[in-house]
Amino acid sequence: MLGWLWDQLAAPVLGRLGLTGHPRDQEWPRVWWCTSGLLSFLPLHAAGHHHTCHDAVPATVLDRAISSYTPTVRALIHARRPLPEPVPHRQEPHIVAVAMTHTPPALDPSGEDISLNDLPGAKEEVGHLEAHFPGRVRPLIDLRATYATVTEALPACRWAHFACHGMADLADPSASRLFLHDHRTRPLTVLDVTRLHLDGAELAFLSACETSRPGDLLPD
Repeated sequence: MLGWLWDQLAAPVLGRLGLTGHPRDQEWPRVWWCTSGLLSFLPLHAAGHHHTCHDAVPATVLDRAISSYTPTVRALIHARRPLPEPVPHRQEPHIVAVAMTHTPPALDPSGEDISLNDLPGAKEEVGHLEAHFPGRVRPLIDLRATYATVTEALPACRWAHFACHGMADLADPSASRLFLHDHRTRPLTVLDVTRLHLDGAELAFLSACETSRPGDLLPD
């Protein structure tokens, strides 16, 4: 499959872009793939004939460019727009770090409880952020990670880090959600996030299951 993706799609695209060899010491180019339909399920960033990775001209995407994905060109334009200047008294962007080491059970469609495994590493992720960005992290861990506190904190930050359980709703992708402390009464859904005013948002890191799974009808 990876070889077919290279022959039929990646190689012609990189050829048209002039990316015909290993970047070596120069700055690596970035390619944004905007796929549609069932093609969205295939790993274009890994396309290639990987036995050639040590050749002078490797026939692999990984050895020629850095790959990123965007669902639409409009979304890419929005994401790459100039960000507003930071508020003068806040010289560095704050980071909201949400971690759920223990999560209350979820409910399945029949109303039965589904136990969610503990995530002891979630708190460690927050600790690593605090070590790398001292004084810039607002931790929301376990009991403090509620729908209200998270949605109140997000508009005031530029970076957000979520280390928790997540669930994709394939029939209704807007209802896909992250599990916070009070998720049984107020889950944090994709729709909830789209309703927030996040004009200063720069980066969201989702260390959670199923957060890249698309819907059945619109896989892209």
